[in-house]
Amino acid sequence: MLSGIVADACVLIDFFRAKEKAATLYVKLTRQYASVYVPTTVLYEVLVGDTPAGRLFWQKMFNSLPILSFTEADARLAATMAQKLRHKNLRMEPADLFIAATAITRELPLATLNAQHFNMLKGIANLPLITG
Repeated sequence: MLSGIVADACVLIDFFRAKEKAATLYVKLTRQYASVYVPTTVLYEVLVGDTPAGRLFWQKMFNSLPILSFTEADARLAATMAQKLRHKNLRMEPADLFIAATAITRELPLATLNAQHFNMLKGIANLPLITG
């Protein structure tokens, strides 16, 4: 079993944008956890919004962090969660479902600055959230 925490894209983007990086949730996580993991979905989300000015930063960042590939088990869990949400007349962005499933299948907490994106999973899945 892995030990550490999964970072949502907003945690990494906040670190990128921050003038005082030491005050960011990302830095706090690196001090509290042995590993900060990045799901491939987060990698995608960050790279889609990448600019030439940030390219080197993100290249170094992603080369230094372990990347968690989206697996069949993650896909099955994400689909099950989406179905349960639909039965409650709720909808969640697929990327957020993929990120949550990646954390849940590995029994890792998820760090996010957008807890509202994941709060609707309460009662559907066990996803410990760490917020800034």
